[in-house]
Amino acid sequence: MEITEQKILHAAKKMFLTEGYNETTTAALAKHAGVNKALIHYYFSDKETLYQMVIQDAIDEEVILTLDSLNKKEIPFYFKIKVFEDFRDLLITKYPHLPIVLIDKNEPGHKLAMEALKNSGLNLAGFESELKYYTQHLPLQIDEPKAVIAFLLSVAIFPYLFKDILKLFLNIDDKKYDSDIDEHMDKLLYFINNNPIKA
Repeated sequence: MEITEQKILHAAKKMFLTEGYNETTTAALAKHAGVNKALIHYYFSDKETLYQMVIQDAIDEEVILTLDSLNKKEIPFYFKIKVFEDFRDLLITKYPHLPIVLIDKNEPGHKLAMEALKNSGLNLAGFESELKYYTQHLPLQIDEPKAVIAFLLSVAIFPYLFKDILKLFLNIDDKKYDSDIDEHMDKLLYFINNNPIKA
């Protein structure tokens, strides 16, 4: 891939996954990449083709790579909760428009993202099995590991989706909201890291 092509793709990834497909113009993309607008059409044909590449890359190189860490046996179980924190940071801090792509069926790129996830071969069965094994050694029994995985994923996504509503009800600003969410995640990490089953 040529340098100019890489610059365009990098700018597109940043803009599409921060501002969204409809809010990102070809002219703005060209300006952000520091290239002539015509070069976008030269390398990628059109905005839609470029967007599809961005979504595919985001799923392959970001989402799947992050969640696949849950299946790595060399990572101690009590550190794996950090993967969900990394996933949350990926969705909220790095690419704040990505959760909308993943959740909203009407969003351009949603179908492609779902297909990419489906075809990725990502399977959390290993983590589910490990979770079941470890929870048998805790005072609180967890009969359905899938529910815990769903909960942990929701911890990553829920605060972003309902941020404005929660800020309104809690009467706090962005900075306070973000720090509160981080504090609760840290407490969850602390619980995992201080359970009696580290060995």
